[in-house]
Amino acid sequence: LVYVGTLDGDVIAIKRADGKEAWRHRLLSEVVAAPAASGDIVVVRTVDGRQFGLSVADGSRVWSFDRTVPNLTLRGLSQPLILGNRVFIGLDNGKLIALNLADGVPAWEQNLSVPTGRSELERLTDVDADLVAGDDGIFAVSYGNDIALIDPVSGESRWRRSIKSYSGMATNGKRLYVTDNDGLMWALDAESGAVIWKQEGLKYRRLSPPALLGQYAVAADYKGYLHWFEPGDGRIVARNNLGGDSVTAAPVSDGERLYLLDSHGEIAAYQIAPAK
Repeated sequence: LVYVGTLDGDVIAIKRADGKEAWRHRLLSEVVAAPAASGDIVVVRTVDGRQFGLSVADGSRVWSFDRTVPNLTLRGLSQPLILGNRVFIGLDNGKLIALNLADGVPAWEQNLSVPTGRSELERLTDVDADLVAGDDGIFAVSYGNDIALIDPVSGESRWRRSIKSYSGMATNGKRLYVTDNDGLMWALDAESGAVIWKQEGLKYRRLSPPALLGQYAVAADYKGYLHWFEPGDGRIVARNNLGGDSVTAAPVSDGERLYLLDSHGEIAAYQIAPAK
């Protein structure tokens, strides 16, 4: 099955073989993050701060978990990350939680970012970028200016650095690539968090989450350009014009091609041409 959420609060299961609807379940608020499924449970988040575990068989509710949402938050939610028998979720209040996948009972809850400042705008700490599973833990980044490698068992951070991002990350195991709030691309050592390079040439171009294809890190921008970054020093080595429409969704790589969805609903696929 393929699972999708709607702004009307529907969760829809679609058969991969023929595209027919298998079931539909109505929730009380918008579903703006992609659902995640494993085994018998599909995990769904809604913008009112609730997380649901639904049955893969028929969409019926198995469990629910909720946390209070701050008065002011970014428009968006990170996708639940399922590893083994737990689901990990980044919240709008800067916290990370680990829930048991079977029953939604919390295993741990930790602060990634703590709100600071006087105004509600300054106190934004949303974890809107998708969590990323690495070889040594879970990578998480917040709008509160924190990025960390988190131990999935205890929730403790193995390293921590100051980077502010709502877009996303990608890793190849050795390096972690991050596009930040100002449109900078960072390459960090995945084990220690040390900065390998920082590319500032696309500042304020609202970069999409990064993706990896071959040896390159790739990100698109709000002007409809796709940028290819040299892994050694972060130089931009190629650029494609997508037609002027912005790309905010994470590009998807299958190892051979890179797929992008722009703001007008058009999908494009790119591959690396062999050298002549």
